[in-house]
Amino acid sequence: MQGVLPYVVQRLLWAPVILLIVTLVTFALGRFGPGDPIRILQGQHRDGCG
Repeated sequence: MQGVLPYVVQRLLWAPVILLIVTLVTFALGRFGPGDPIRILQGQHRDGCG
């Protein structure tokens, strides 16, 4: 049981780093990915110029 505490502490210390990386990758894919999300949600039958 002595090896469990360092393992848990190590995992808890890595959690914010991994969450930050996942957040940045998700943001980058959404921001710089192809297409405009609003136009995609509007579909083919939208009013106005496009």
